[in-house]
Amino acid sequence: IYPGDHRDVLVSRGDSIMFTCNISNANTTQISWTKGRSVFAHSILRNQTFSNFTSHRLRIELNLPSKLNIFNAQHDDAGLYVCNVTGKRGLRTTEWNLTVSEKPQEISPSLYFLYILTPVIGFLLCGFTPAVCLCRKLRTRTPNQNPVQDQFHLKSKGEV
Repeated sequence: IYPGDHRDVLVSRGDSIMFTCNISNANTTQISWTKGRSVFAHSILRNQTFSNFTSHRLRIELNLPSKLNIFNAQHDDAGLYVCNVTGKRGLRTTEWNLTVSEKPQEISPSLYFLYILTPVIGFLLCGFTPAVCLCRKLRTRTPNQNPVQDQFHLKSKGEV
């Protein structure tokens, strides 16, 4: 008996997934897939197949029974899928624990516009406000005024 292999797989609802058992066709005598009470078994030596899988979204190709495909995954497809490969050297088991989640909601174009608009307005205000202040300061100054003297209002001797 070979050591088992276990994998956790997460897909979104509506996605497709493929599980593949690693086999050597020269040494394999039987391949079986199980999920709960559903079974698919293919005997290579007898060229016989048995299956009670009923989902139309699940497919196992008879000429390549080492691959199990699930199309348009739904919540009822979630569960433990087990592939048993029987060969001349023993049994090899691979397990996949499939979880099907809801598709993440996409951002609508109108919300995307709002996400962009807010920072753009902020940048415009940050640039516009200093420009207005600078223009006002330059307008209030007369052409003969020295900017350094404007900062200090010197009082004449007559003012008190």
